[in-house]
Amino acid sequence: MAATSLPLSSLPLLLLALFGTITFMGARAWRAGTLSQGEAALLFGLFAAGALWTWAAAELALSSTAQSAGFLFWLPGLWLPYTIIFILQPLRLTAFGRQGLYKLMDQISPAVIVALEGLRILGLGTLLKTFQGTFPVHFEVLTGIPDLLFGVSALAVLWLIARGRITWRGLMRWHLAGLFILAPAGLFIQLGLPGPLQLFSSPPTSLALFEFPMILAPASAVPLFAFINAWSVLWLRRRRPENLLAPYARSAPAEARAEA
Repeated sequence: MAATSLPLSSLPLLLLALFGTITFMGARAWRAGTLSQGEAALLFGLFAAGALWTWAAAELALSSTAQSAGFLFWLPGLWLPYTIIFILQPLRLTAFGRQGLYKLMDQISPAVIVALEGLRILGLGTLLKTFQGTFPVHFEVLTGIPDLLFGVSALAVLWLIARGRITWRGLMRWHLAGLFILAPAGLFIQLGLPGPLQLFSSPPTSLALFEFPMILAPASAVPLFAFINAWSVLWLRRRRPENLLAPYARSAPAEARAEA
């Protein structure tokens, strides 16, 4: 199944865009001297670990392990989508990690982050699969459609940014909405998996999410989008940028950057 599905799936390209953007911006910030060698090493090391986890999740699906009774016994919906978030926690829990991530985000225009979140519009693929009867209806209704609409809303937000009609507070609320849409995704997956928590048993069940390449969404793409939402909220609250089109490092007054 993997060999036939891969050419028809946008998920590998989506992950390439997410990891590629982070890597490119991090490398540029490091070469410019914005990130110290230690901060860059932590950032690249953790995201490399996240990429390794993505590969491991793909192997679980390709080997059919992800759909085995032994694997499902451990209620994977409650932890698989959050594993990569756990891997990235040193960026949040350590002052060193937070400082490096704030510096990185200072180099990226808030509008670019919005455009990156707009890639969630690719969730249109799961909507089509739902109509074809190959994707769980309950998950599409509870998570897929709201996520797709959020991706579409990025176009409106970009329009507002371009015309200066949205403030950092409004953008922060938008990111919060994106985070809240994805936060319970793991629970909704579990509610469609065989086991004690299953509420939705009509096929196709959530087992469809543990096939390749679909597993790349809950294992990596979805939590990465949520991670970007969460850090955007924290960054916006801290920096309070007035110009949402340009990177904070170039648009903010020198005294504001010094205080931040």
